[in-house]
Amino acid sequence: MIRDGLRLVAGGAGPPKGVAGDASVGVVLAENHASLRRSLRSVLDRDDGVSVLAEARDLATAMRHVRRLRPRVLLFDPWQLDESGIEAVRRVREQAPSTEIVVLTMDDSRARATHALEAGALGFVLKDTADSELPEAVRLAARGEGYASPRVSAHLPRARALGRRAAAPLITSEVLP
Repeated sequence: MIRDGLRLVAGGAGPPKGVAGDASVGVVLAENHASLRRSLRSVLDRDDGVSVLAEARDLATAMRHVRRLRPRVLLFDPWQLDESGIEAVRRVREQAPSTEIVVLTMDDSRARATHALEAGALGFVLKDTADSELPEAVRLAARGEGYASPRVSAHLPRARALGRRAAAPLITSEVLP
């Protein structure tokens, strides 16, 4: 179904995929570039453990979907979808405390990753490696565990508190002590 220029997943018999009663992780995907949003959706749709509940091209619309659908994970780039950047992560965290945040970005700077994780994101995935990393990052975030793309995590402390989950280790492509 298309509404407000956004694609919503219509439910069938039983609980809709990605919500209570279903084992898959419900996700709201927010990306302002339509072609990239389609590619990211395709990556997530190939994973049986992940279900995209709604897509949005801006953060305000994504937050309406988050409030209505209550997904386990919100995927977005705070520097593209909101002028305040990292403040957007803090606002999402305050407005939707039960929804985990995975940041998608092209910026592999240590400062951006650190700020996003400290603001409450549990994942930091680079868009150019999302095809191989995104499903894992979503599943980990849904379990309250952190993930950072290896190119970024190489510049972060090996063990650190992530956002509001002080006991959650940073997970990279390698197992950490």
